Amino acid sequence: MSNKKLTVLLAPAQFVGPMMSSIGMAEVLRDVGGHECVFAVTNDWKARLESMGFEVRLIGEPVDRDVVVMDSANSNVKDVQETGIIDDITPFEKAIRCNDFFMQLLPKEIRETDPYLRSIIADLKPDVIISDHLITLPSIVTSGIPWIFSWSNNPHSLDYGYEDKRLPPSMLGLPTNSETEVKEKYRQQLNEEKGDKWYTYRDQFIANGCPELKDFLMWTPSPFANIYMIPKELDYTDIRPLPDNFYGFDCFKRSGNEDNFEVPENLKNRSGKLIYLSLGSMGSGNVELMKRLVAILSKSKHRFIVSKGVNHNEYELADNMWGESAPNNMSNKKLTVLLAPAQFVGPMMSSIGMAQVLRDVGGHECVFAVTNDWKARLESMGFEVRLIGEPVDRDVVVMDSADSNVKAVQEMGIIDDITPFEKAISCNDFYMKVLPKEIRETDPYIRSIIADVKPDVIISDHFLTLPSIVTSGIPWIFSWSNSPHSLDYGYEDKRLPPSFLGLPTNTETEVKEKYRQQLNEGKGDKWYTYRDQLIASGCPELKDFLIWTPSPFANLYMTPKELDYTDIRPLPYNFYGFDCFKRSGNEDTFEIPESLKNRSGKLIYFSLGSMGSGNVELMKRLVAILSKSKHRFIVSKGVKHNEYELADNMWGERSVPQVKVLPIVDLMITHGGNNSVTETMYFGKPMIVLPIFLDQYDNAQRIHEKGFGIRLNPYECSENELLDSIERLLNDKILAQKLAKVSQRIQSEKNIEKLVKIVEDLVNKC
Repeated sequence: MSNKKLTVLLAPAQFVGPMMSSIGMAEVLRDVGGHECVFAVTNDWKARLESMGFEVRLIGEPVDRDVVVMDSANSNVKDVQETGIIDDITPFEKAIRCNDFFMQLLPKEIRETDPYLRSIIADLKPDVIISDHLITLPSIVTSGIPWIFSWSNNPHSLDYGYEDKRLPPSMLGLPTNSETEVKEKYRQQLNEEKGDKWYTYRDQFIANGCPELKDFLMWTPSPFANIYMIPKELDYTDIRPLPDNFYGFDCFKRSGNEDNFEVPENLKNRSGKLIYLSLGSMGSGNVELMKRLVAILSKSKHRFIVSKGVNHNEYELADNMWGESAPNNMSNKKLTVLLAPAQFVGPMMSSIGMAQVLRDVGGHECVFAVTNDWKARLESMGFEVRLIGEPVDRDVVVMDSADSNVKAVQEMGIIDDITPFEKAISCNDFYMKVLPKEIRETDPYIRSIIADVKPDVIISDHFLTLPSIVTSGIPWIFSWSNSPHSLDYGYEDKRLPPSFLGLPTNTETEVKEKYRQQLNEGKGDKWYTYRDQLIASGCPELKDFLIWTPSPFANLYMTPKELDYTDIRPLPYNFYGFDCFKRSGNEDTFEIPESLKNRSGKLIYFSLGSMGSGNVELMKRLVAILSKSKHRFIVSKGVKHNEYELADNMWGERSVPQVKVLPIVDLMITHGGNNSVTETMYFGKPMIVLPIFLDQYDNAQRIHEKGFGIRLNPYECSENELLDSIERLLNDKILAQKLAKVSQRIQSEKNIEKLVKIVEDLVNKC
C-alpha cells in the first residue's frame, strides 16, 4: 500500500487559522504525494476550496447567496466580538471567555456538525482523517479510521489536551521561566473558572463515545499521530518534550503560486523600508484598535502594506500605507483571463472592450475562445485566439460573425414587422434550441481550451450557462451585454415588467403579470427539457422559466447610471454595473467623407446595428425618408450593403467605425442595441431609437422615460414623425447640456477600469 493513492478527509474548525493550515497540508498531500484531499466544510469555504481544485463535502445544507463568500472571516469576527476577546481586557479574562466558548461549542458541534461528518465519512470512506479542531469530534474518534489531530495554534497551548506543568498555562503570555508558585496559581484559577461547566462538557464527551478526558482538559490526543507547527527555534521541546507520536513542522504554508507581489503604485516611489501590518482575520475586526495603530504608524518614515480585515470599509489608511481586506502575494500577479462570448457582434464587441481594459490598464493576458469568424479581427488587435471548431481556409478574410448572425435572426423572424411579444417568443425558442447545439458543438472545445490555457478567471458574455465553464472549478464571471432590464432571464424581479417587450417601467402589476404568464406559457414543455439538459450537464438548478444562472462570483452588465433600473429593482452585491464597455478606437479622428464635407446641415449617424440592417426593405424605407432631410448622414449599411443604394446626402459602408464616428456627429439614429446606446451616451449625443427586437425595445423605452431621446417605430413611423424628431432633438439646448454632463461624468469616472480590480480581487479571494 506504500504507493497507493489515498483519500484524505480534512475536517478543520471553521475558522480562518485552522482552514489555512489545512489548505497548506492538503496542497502538499495532493501536489507532492499525489493523494486525493476532500474537505468537510460549511458553505463559507465551499467556493474558495473548489476554486483551488479540492472536492468539498458540505457540513450543513447548501446556501444560495447573492454574493460569493470565500471564507468564514465575517462570521469568525462576529464570534470573537461576542466573546469579547478582541476587546481591551486582560489575557486572563480572555482565557476564561475562550474556555467558556469551547465548552459551549461541544453540544452545538455534536448537534449540528457531527451528523454531517458521520454521513460524509460513511459515504467517502477515507483512508485517513485530519482534524484541526479545538475539540475532539465524536464522529471522527469513533469512526474506526486512523485520524490525525492537527493543532494550528501555538504549541504552548497543546496543554489543552496534553498538559505538562513544566510550562505555565497557555494563552496568558507568561514567561516560560515563571515561578512554579505563579504557574500553579494561574492554573488553579483557570480550572476553578471552568467549574461545573467542565464536568458537563466531559460527560457529553464520554456519552458520545469519546475517550475519558483528563481533569479540566478540552481534547484528547490521537493515538495515531498529532501534528503542530512552529519553527524549531521557537519550539518548547527544550522545556517540555512531547511523546513520540507528536510531530512538529516549521509551517503549513499554503501555496501562493510563488509569484512576486508588486509594490503598489502609491508606495513605489516613497522612501523608507517596507513593513507589513496584519492583526489577522479576527484581530482586525477591532476597528478602534486598527485606527489607533494606523494613526501611530502614519507618523513613521516607512511604508506599510496593511491587511485591513472584514471591516476594511470602516477606516482609512494614511498616505504612507496601502491595504485591502486581505492582501496576499497574488494581488498583482499577471493573470490569464479567458473570454468566451456568444458568437454575436454585441457580446463580442463588449468582450473586446473588457479585454482591452484588462490588458492595457491591468497588464493581464486575455485569450479569446471564438469561432473562425472572429479569429482574424482579434489577432489583428493583438489578442491570442483559441478556436471553437476546426480551422477554416477562406478565400476572403472574415472579420466578424455579422453574416451568420443576420442569417440567424432572419430565420427567427425577429427583424420582420411583427410584435415585440411575438419576437420574444421566437427568441425564447431560439435559446432553448441552441443549448443542445452548444453542448454538442461548443462545450467540448471550451472544455479543452480551459484545460490547456488554465486561466485564472473566465468571463462569459453568453445568453446560456455553459457547462464547461460552470463545472471548471475556476472562478467565472457572467457578463450581460444586453440591456440590464433583460437580466430577468437569469435574475427575475417582478417589480419590473418582463423584458424584451419595451413596456413602461410603471406598467400596472396586472398587465406585467399577464405578459409574464403568457411568456412562460410560450416556453411550455420546451423549458423543462432545456432545464433537464442543463442540470444533466452539471449546471446548477434553474429557477422556473429562467434561461441562465448568475455566477456566484461576479456578474457584470452595462448601462449608464442615468439609465439603470436599480432605482426600481436593486441588484445583489455581486452584480456590477458599468457605464459602457466601449472598445478602443485608437482615438483617431474620423475623416468626414468628401461627398459630405462641403454639404450644409448637421451630421447624423444612422445605424440599425449588425443584425437590424439585414432587413433590406426596412433600410430602404428609412433611407428614403432621410433622403428628404436637409442634414447629412453617415450610414452603417450592414452585410446587405450591396442590395440598396444611399441618397445624395449620405455616405456609408458595410461597417463603420462607430466609436470614431460618434464624437463628430450631432445626433445618432439607432436601433437601440446596448453597445450603441452606451457608446452614444459616452459621447453625449441625443438619440432617436428605432428598436427592431428584444432588449432594443427596453432601451428605447428607458431613453424615452429618462428624457435622453425619442422612441419611434421603424416599421410604421411617418416621414413627418422621423424628420420632425430630428429637428426637435437637434434644437433641444437643455438636452444638449444634460447629455454633456452625462458624457463628462462617464469619461472622467472611467468606471470600466474598475473591472481590473474586480477581476484581481476575485482571483485573490480564491
